[in-house]
Amino acid sequence: MHNDLIIKASENSITIETKLELIAIRESISKRNEIASVEWSFEPKHERITLTDNKLLITSDISGISEITVYCVEINTKIRAERTFKVSHQCRLGKLVHFIRGDNIYSGDDYAWSLWTYASNKMTSNVAFSTFGDFGVSAISTNNQVIAHKMVWDHSWCNEWAEQSCVFELDMLEDNYYIVYGDATLYTSLNDVVNRTNPRLEYAIMDENINAHLSHEALPDTYFDLYINSNKQNDVVITHENRNITISNLPSSIMPSDLLVIKANQTFSPCMVQFRSYLDKFYYAGNDLGIIFTKSDILLGLWAPTAIYVELLLYKNFDTVDKEPDYVFRLNNDVQNNIHNIRIDRLPHENLFYMYRLHFNYLDKNNQNTEMTTYAVDPYATALAINGIKGCLIDLDSPLAKPDGWVGDKKPDLNDSIIIYETHVRDLTIDHSCNSSFPGKYIGLSESNTCFTDKATGISVKTGMDSLVELGITHVHLLPVFDFASVDETKMGAINNRNWGYDPRNYNTPTGIYSTNAYNPHARIREFREMVHSLHKQGLRVVIDVVYNHMVNTINFDKIVPGYYFRSDKYGRFTNGSGCGNELATERPQVSKFILDSIMHWILDYKVDGLRFDLMELIDIDTIKKVVSLARKTDPGILIYGEPWRASDTPLKNGTYRGSQKNENFAIFNDNFRNAIRGNNNPGHGFVNGNSHNSDICWGIIEGLKGSIYTLTASPQESINYVDAHDNYTLWDHIEKSHNTHLRPGEYHIHIDEDNLFGNMLIRQNLLAIGLVLTAQGIPFLHGGVELLRSKRGDHNSYKSSDIINAFNWQDKVRFLPVFEYIKGLIKLRKEHPAFRIKDRKIIESQLVISTTYNDDKSGVILSHFKDSANGDSWHDVVVIYNATSIDNYCVNKFLPLPQKGLWHIVVNHEKAGIETIGAYKAGELPPLRSYSMMIIHS
Repeated sequence: MHNDLIIKASENSITIETKLELIAIRESISKRNEIASVEWSFEPKHERITLTDNKLLITSDISGISEITVYCVEINTKIRAERTFKVSHQCRLGKLVHFIRGDNIYSGDDYAWSLWTYASNKMTSNVAFSTFGDFGVSAISTNNQVIAHKMVWDHSWCNEWAEQSCVFELDMLEDNYYIVYGDATLYTSLNDVVNRTNPRLEYAIMDENINAHLSHEALPDTYFDLYINSNKQNDVVITHENRNITISNLPSSIMPSDLLVIKANQTFSPCMVQFRSYLDKFYYAGNDLGIIFTKSDILLGLWAPTAIYVELLLYKNFDTVDKEPDYVFRLNNDVQNNIHNIRIDRLPHENLFYMYRLHFNYLDKNNQNTEMTTYAVDPYATALAINGIKGCLIDLDSPLAKPDGWVGDKKPDLNDSIIIYETHVRDLTIDHSCNSSFPGKYIGLSESNTCFTDKATGISVKTGMDSLVELGITHVHLLPVFDFASVDETKMGAINNRNWGYDPRNYNTPTGIYSTNAYNPHARIREFREMVHSLHKQGLRVVIDVVYNHMVNTINFDKIVPGYYFRSDKYGRFTNGSGCGNELATERPQVSKFILDSIMHWILDYKVDGLRFDLMELIDIDTIKKVVSLARKTDPGILIYGEPWRASDTPLKNGTYRGSQKNENFAIFNDNFRNAIRGNNNPGHGFVNGNSHNSDICWGIIEGLKGSIYTLTASPQESINYVDAHDNYTLWDHIEKSHNTHLRPGEYHIHIDEDNLFGNMLIRQNLLAIGLVLTAQGIPFLHGGVELLRSKRGDHNSYKSSDIINAFNWQDKVRFLPVFEYIKGLIKLRKEHPAFRIKDRKIIESQLVISTTYNDDKSGVILSHFKDSANGDSWHDVVVIYNATSIDNYCVNKFLPLPQKGLWHIVVNHEKAGIETIGAYKAGELPPLRSYSMMIIHS
């Protein structure tokens, strides 16, 4: 042990009105810091300077004092130490957040760690870690939520979320907060930080064997032992190499609730073993998890194999403190079936709020065996208190939970003419122009007979659901509607209290933010069902956006089965394939079962007709196959599709990536076709907006028109064809900005002559892009508002932006009504003519011929010829001509086949679209095409 006593501090200087935390330590040869017990003093003395509880504070500005010297004397040895701190006379705005890595390296040639800060309804801020100190680096945050994240870059790309910490919430009561790399705990005490950063067994994970990792190299004579419930295990095999420890030959009798601890004879603090895939052998396959109501009882079941015992806590009021329930019941620990369950009387307890209190064997921060208690919301909860803080014992078959007509609800008839329309519950009706009685609500979306009348012109147009019916789409795709964390349900009337909702908090209950009363747990259930029922009655099916790849944080699940539900690396740290700090371990049996149970709950209890999976590559293909199989047994017409990609690296090996959907009865977003049509998200240039003479893009368009059957799919129905969606630019913004990268937010839409819409090149490019989607083989997907030339003022990531940015402006339907009618006509054409809905690739190969003018793949003009009444179409020949060039009066007569009976009937040109004949022309007399336009003819 060194004799030197060292003073360390939260900062290298002291700032007025901010506490400087002090600690005295000794450092051993093994790099272990021992906290010394000392008495403190300081000079100069001043009435406005205090040193209490190891914290030095200057209470207000004091002139003439530029530095303060702190002294300490160790109580036992009387050894002294001192340190001088400069005084900063400028008050700090915000709290100091420290980030500590074991290697003390925070940046390099191509990466840097920084602090991402945010708060509800406030601007996010990325703050550089600019100050080095005794404990890592630090940055100032004025927001209460923070993430330490690693930005990695190269010459042509940048990944701002290559790695990140958990999300931490600052209570704003302290002056210093400490994030330790790889740790899910936010520290506020230097004592705890020193103990945490001392040499330790950092992680111990039990899969088949136990694998542990040391924070530092061990001294040569170090050895390790395993203890189970305080009993040393003599028969296990422990190998130690470098900083890794493996323990094998484990007893077969280990139970998940046992306390396993690895101890070292010197230097290293003990470490509790966390169960991971070892828990798979305690899988429970029963269908009684969550809540089941009988006539007289309520049955509750919870899978919590690592808990010693579990209690059910019931509350009369949602806001009662967790620790003060009105009723407490101890669950039966069904060891044989690996669950905790209970049966309680229905009559006195129905509609009460509830939580679980779980008790675990645990190793505390002083390395003593103890019992840890957590309070958790049931992950299977089907009803919630406001903001998801408690579950609620509600029978989904109760009359209070069912709108009129729900029992007899019938799904709309389904043929193969699927057209998906993506919207956000709030966006569609929140603007005053919608004239909804319930703006931004479930029942606002389901409301009929809403319209907008333009005072200047007297033109009246349908809005909300009626407009969707008028447009002719078949499926309404709703952005997340489960309980999510980013919107405060207690602030229902607050302006711009909104978010897309890709931050799940509870999976099995609708969010209350779209309910008329988030405090009433029945209301959100009943009103969501009313929305579905109303849409069904209008002939529209409902798709919900499901986010089973990550959660807002790991708390809800980790309070029940610590460390099991989320993927972790070999060191036990959460992996981040989602880019959101965690990823659900869907490949683990009980996690997969939870997802299946959740999905079936939405299908059976809410009668949804489709599922769109967010970041599907983070979900193992085996789980997706089970979803498809189980869902289709209930509803053969259910629509299942998703994003075949991930946000970052993941340890998952069998994710649902591009191509894995082949012959598996689900579809994926076809971003190859999207990029060929309008360019990448930069925004780039594609076929319709300035890069039509590129041969690679030409062949990308041709492949997409054929349903991508030679590259991406086994059949066209596996391809979701789209050009824009909720994220990235709207189609209008993308095309307009691709022509003018310096466009500012207030400059979108302003150069449109409303008396000559189709004379506008940008409008024709928009319609050509949508025309490609609606005439391609596969499933067309329209981003809500594209028929209104929707603009978000260039905001390409509007997940938390204001209603002004996100809301549908129904006045635009009046302004651009001919555009609406054009897209409506294309939809009618697609729905009534099976040539555009071929499922069999053999028919595509035999009855669809796609060519370019002059046989030149750089000509910029593509012709699709459907021949011989393709796919049973009533028209013998159909030719679609896509002119993506800037050439007006483009003549295509010499490239066309001879029409049957000598006449070509035009049903689509650059101004009109539908199934009615615009004009009939003899062979060789077809009028020329306008630039950036399409023409559809039939014989």
